Amino acid sequence: MKNLNELKIVNTDFDLDTGFFWIEFENGKSLQCCLKLRKDLKGYKKEIVKNDNGSCEGLSGDNNDWALDEENPDWANINDLLHREARKLGIKIN
Repeated sequence: MKNLNELKIVNTDFDLDTGFFWIEFENGKSLQCCLKLRKDLKGYKKEIVKNDNGSCEGLSGDNNDWALDEENPDWANINDLLHREARKLGIKIN
């Protein structure tokens, strides 16, 4: 498993219009996941659904697959880091 904790984070941010939270690393790579859609469908909440954050699907999955260990792909390591860093920005994890 790749040790993501050894990589230096240079930026974390989120966008309530597009619905993404992301982490950028010194190596030029990033990780991202989805924010929770608002009930009125007009943007996103400052919230991530813990068990359904979209990190392994679609655009996020394509972006994040570099961080997987080829022999033992485990999204838990990626999600733990995403959730920990999101909390630092005040994003609620449910």
